[in-house]
Amino acid sequence: MVAKTLLGEMTREQVRVAAPETTLVIPVAAVEQHGPDLPVTVDVIACETVAHRAAVTAGQTVSLTVAPIVAYGYSPHHFPYAGVFSLRAETLLAVLRELGDSAFRSGFRRIFFLNGHGGNDELVRLAAREVSNTHACLAGAASYWSLAMPALKELAAVRGWRIPGHAGDFEASLIRAVRPDLVDPTHPAPSTGRSSVPIPDTNVAMFVQRDRSMERIDGYTDRSERTSGEIGQTLLDVVQVEVAKALVQFHQSLQQGG
Repeated sequence: MVAKTLLGEMTREQVRVAAPETTLVIPVAAVEQHGPDLPVTVDVIACETVAHRAAVTAGQTVSLTVAPIVAYGYSPHHFPYAGVFSLRAETLLAVLRELGDSAFRSGFRRIFFLNGHGGNDELVRLAAREVSNTHACLAGAASYWSLAMPALKELAAVRGWRIPGHAGDFEASLIRAVRPDLVDPTHPAPSTGRSSVPIPDTNVAMFVQRDRSMERIDGYTDRSERTSGEIGQTLLDVVQVEVAKALVQFHQSLQQGG
């Protein structure tokens, strides 16, 4: 039986039959401020979109099922802005660990946490480690931009962009592509060459974060005049393909004894 793409549309019997042969993708995001013009659900919208599109693409090769998104994440560095709904690190880890346990009890033996918020990155990886240490299953985790980073760096249109950044060119373009109606044109984020703002890049080996890091940069890392829905669609196309490749590899590694 080929599993449906969305777990939320399946009956318990469909889940029971499909679970042993499919990879369960659990998207994990955050609800937090994204500058003066973007919605607080940027990470939810982007991560869910990537998960659904990648699952459809990968589904041509293997069976993937996407669980309802874990909308809330670890975002205390975004306080004291309004619209930030953060879990504690230990709470999010517990939630993901227990969802992994629930998935295993339902028969899933391949569980992948697909992350859409930088503050969750270490936690989703730890959750995957704990799930696989507790149950006889294959567990994995990654942030969607990390899986796509080599391909994204080849795009001339985004050369010099901070990826993923926060509420900057990258995320603003994604939202303009998927939900342009949610961008507030009356309060645009100023474009002031902020791509050079010295905020830690999540892709470097060393992690560094100052106190009040988001307050110091008005809640967003960068913004230029190049942000657009057209570029956002190009980004989504690339990310969709690269995440799908990674999920296929993850799924097949269990078959190969990896």
